[in-house]
Amino acid sequence: MKRKLVADEKAQALSIDFLVAIGIFIGAFLLTYYLLAASTASYSGESARMYPVAHRVAEILIKDPGEPADWASQWEAGNYTYAKRIGLSDQSKPNVLDRAKLNALMVNDTTGNNTWWEFGEGATTGTRTISTAEYGNATAALGLQGNASGGYRGYGCYIQVIPTNASTFSQDDADDKFDTVRRGLSGDVVIIERIVVVPIIRDMDYDYDYYTMRMLVW
Repeated sequence: MKRKLVADEKAQALSIDFLVAIGIFIGAFLLTYYLLAASTASYSGESARMYPVAHRVAEILIKDPGEPADWASQWEAGNYTYAKRIGLSDQSKPNVLDRAKLNALMVNDTTGNNTWWEFGEGATTGTRTISTAEYGNATAALGLQGNASGGYRGYGCYIQVIPTNASTFSQDDADDKFDTVRRGLSGDVVIIERIVVVPIIRDMDYDYDYYTMRMLVW
């Protein structure tokens, strides 16, 4: 009789644990659904269809090193078709961007002691301008190029990677460029923002700083 009571108690404990686990799973699922719905709530029509594309590109840029692994060096040499997929992530550190890849894909600007980057057709700084050919190959490697036989159109994009510390970086110039591109677009536009980390040299030592990657997709 005593053994039966112990067995019943264990069965009850397992049932309660099972119900708690199911409750946690359902709660996590509903929270994920709510957050995803909230993130797309401000978009409708074509924008709602564009958002998953823009989200996917942003995730690849900050979490994927790209393919092949040496795409950046080949890109700087002008071999744009070598890159099968463009990613800016450090090889082993998702959300930490590789400065060499940033410099390969984008043009960099200096405001005070801060460096920031931008990518877009015709973006220019110093002696470098992102050409139409470079831009076209980049959007293809980002998965934004259209496919007429596949039945979907291509997308354009503009990207900035700027410091988040407003006390050391005045982003007026970056904001002006971002707004100029935005105002020049017609139709639906999706804006994506992500917080990333970029290696820097501070006080003659290797360090990291927080940056914002913001992107327009249209």
